Amino acid sequence: MQRLAENLHRGALSAKRGRMSKRYEVVRSVKDENVHVLLNEGAFAALPDRIRYLGPWQRVTGDDIEALKAHYRMQLAERGFLLLYEHRASFTTER
Repeated sequence: MQRLAENLHRGALSAKRGRMSKRYEVVRSVKDENVHVLLNEGAFAALPDRIRYLGPWQRVTGDDIEALKAHYRMQLAERGFLLLYEHRASFTTER
């Protein structure tokens, strides 16, 4: 939990400086396991409050942005995060 908090803080600082991470992470809501957020690694603190309050959140996965499906990669670059509702058993972000 401490490591997650440190990564989130580091990502928020990077987001404030205008740098985009080369990695992504996926967090899943503990309240509704079909709700996922795909975001730049460490940028959780920069999410809008209305998204963060859908948690508590659990980190599911993360990897290099190049491994993402093309449409996820483009939307992440445009929006900074994606809120996804997909059954947890069939949810995948990579090609």
